[in-house]
Amino acid sequence: MTATHSDTRVLDGNRVARDIKQRIARRLEGMACRPGLAVVLLKAGAASRKYAEAKVKSCREVGMDCTVHDLSDDLRPASLHERIRALAADPAVHGLFIEHPLPAEVDPIELYAQIPADKDVEGISHQNLGRLLLGAPNMVASTAAACMAILDFYEVPLAGRKAVVVGRSNIVGKPLAVLLLARDATVTVCHSRTADLAAETRQADVLLVSIGQTRHIGPGHVREGAYVVDVGINFEQGRMVGDVDYHGVLDKVAGITPVPGGVGPVTTAMLLSNLVETASRQSGMRGTVC
Repeated sequence: MTATHSDTRVLDGNRVARDIKQRIARRLEGMACRPGLAVVLLKAGAASRKYAEAKVKSCREVGMDCTVHDLSDDLRPASLHERIRALAADPAVHGLFIEHPLPAEVDPIELYAQIPADKDVEGISHQNLGRLLLGAPNMVASTAAACMAILDFYEVPLAGRKAVVVGRSNIVGKPLAVLLLARDATVTVCHSRTADLAAETRQADVLLVSIGQTRHIGPGHVREGAYVVDVGINFEQGRMVGDVDYHGVLDKVAGITPVPGGVGPVTTAMLLSNLVETASRQSGMRGTVC
């Protein structure tokens, strides 16, 4: 690892993603099937399509298939659920991913209940989140898994350390807290009702932020020598920025993920890793986990 600013290390997500994809490629060499991902759009917008096309590109780069299905024309629960179940039943679809954010009228719990646990490559169905909570994970939530992959790649110690998670979503905050607990970290979860956020975050050896507020976490929130993982994706004057004031905290921390180039590419890589696992199980060819 190379220092890029004083003694601060940038936790380069692109580097971590390349490592994961190399392992995926090696595993694919021994598989008889070609894994296939179905990406579902429920909001007809440029941003959702851009993210979906990025997944198509990533799949093709490692030799997997990906198709995009726009189901935004009919969001009535009965119709939508039937179409999701039909996709999930297709033997060529080894994994199913639904682009976020979801339309307000769509119930996420009912929606994800239509996806079999072994095809839920995002790892956020109630079956997969429940197994994670019970310590018997099946598909691990891809964004939370990406955060852990970055910490592991850069050998950030967790056992006995204080980890603070800012954000309590079902997609990131909650599964991330469970994964950290499983690694023997002492975990605090903060949220919009936390009385003194800075007082909590300044205690963190490892601070993980997913609140969707541009540069909300500044120097006053971070203690010297902490590691910071910024999950946020916000846009400011056309530029992607995180939930952390990256340049403001850079000189204080031992390591920090940039935005872009941090958690994002690793999340995609973990999604592909989950896809390989689902395809392996469905083809009856279990192997080592990517």
